[in-house]
Amino acid sequence: MMVSNNVIHYLLQWVFGEPTLNGLMSLTSAHWGECRSTLRALLASEGPERRLRENAVLRQAALVGRADVRMHLPADIGDYTDFYSSLDHATNIGTMFRYGYPTNTVYR
Repeated sequence: MMVSNNVIHYLLQWVFGEPTLNGLMSLTSAHWGECRSTLRALLASEGPERRLRENAVLRQAALVGRADVRMHLPADIGDYTDFYSSLDHATNIGTMFRYGYPTNTVYR
């Protein structure tokens, strides 16, 4: 797999240059797949795109040591979050609160 330098540049500059992952989440599933493929290729131990493995300067700039990692909320949440965003979740919650009528017809 050959990874486009334009894709890498775009992802690094716009999506991963932000303090949160909101930009990444706003993209489509095709973009997420390309991002995942690019990251996997860059981290691979074999293949033409194994840049991090072979480039110590790039590896040091791109990776953070486990002891230096700070866990935080990766997204800015606005004033509303729809926790019933999927049919599966709505069905699970509906089963708990409306026995016999697990999913409201608005979700179908």
